[in-house]
Amino acid sequence: MSELGDASKDVGLEETRRVLQSSFTSSDKAEKLYEEWAGNYEENVRTWGYQMPELCSKALSETLSQVDKDSIKLIDIGAGDGLVGAALCQEGFKKENLTAQDISQAMLEVAKQREAYGSFIKSDLTADRVPLPDNSFDALTCVGVTSHFQPEPAVSEMIRKFHS
Repeated sequence: MSELGDASKDVGLEETRRVLQSSFTSSDKAEKLYEEWAGNYEENVRTWGYQMPELCSKALSETLSQVDKDSIKLIDIGAGDGLVGAALCQEGFKKENLTAQDISQAMLEVAKQREAYGSFIKSDLTADRVPLPDNSFDALTCVGVTSHFQPEPAVSEMIRKFHS
């Protein structure tokens, strides 16, 4: 039994908020939470009216409207089950140029089923250097993730991936 209870049941917002707050104490807790939640994450968050993947993707698309989206290399930090990747593809970004990074292998497996990313990296951004060279990406998304870690060293690691 997970901290969220029976994974087949709809999880209420208050219960999820309680569990999420407890997961902020360590990467291990956050990883365990998302490993258990992967199967019905989207169903749960959509019941709350969660639209950040679409809003972020639309904002990025508008910001980069003068740039050829076919050439934009982007990493989705904390990609989870791939909601952002799917929204980015809807906005015209090419899956071959999208990389999903997440702490949870189970969430990455769900993301793979969406077929919205060209590559996948399982890593803990707070502890690991993402195994990619510096200056690998033109843009990044990080939606619904930053409450799970302290800004340093994670933000430095994100910045390291960008072209100068």
